Amino acid sequence: MLAVLGTSTCLIMNADARREVPGVCGVVDGGVTAGRWGYEAGRSGVGDIVAWYVDRALPGAYAEEVRWRGLTAYALLDALAAD
Repeated sequence: MLAVLGTSTCLIMNADARREVPGVCGVVDGGVTAGRWGYEAGRSGVGDIVAWYVDRALPGAYAEEVRWRGLTAYALLDALAAD
């Protein structure tokens, strides 16, 4: 499964067979990879919510670490999530 984050999130997955899956908004033959079924689901507004958080609610210790390490807030959050 692949998760894509932008102004929304999109979860994309391939499968050999077509199945009905509650909450999935799209199932397309060859939609992701030729010869397989592509499934897609997601949430709108997620990237906008993350941007709001970074702009208005980033903890002070994170903001200080961003300045100290010379990163963007997004790069720091990504590194923390990877850990």
